[in-house]
Amino acid sequence: MLDPDLRATLREFREYLALSYEAKHRIAQRVGITVVTLNSFLSGKRVPQPGTMSKIRAFLRAEAR
Repeated sequence: MLDPDLRATLREFREYLALSYEAKHRIAQRVGITVVTLNSFLSGKRVPQPGTMSKIRAFLRAEAR
């Protein structure tokens, strides 16, 4: 079972991707991950490591400004 905070962050990230006009590979690059890694997180095949989650949260905070 996923941590509720992790689940909320991934949901917010999915929402951002759905609303963004920017290509997935550009967003992945800006976060600091590969598009393959991004897709595996979104599909549920992999769970982000704590360091990667920090990158995703920092990206979302920066975009919220």
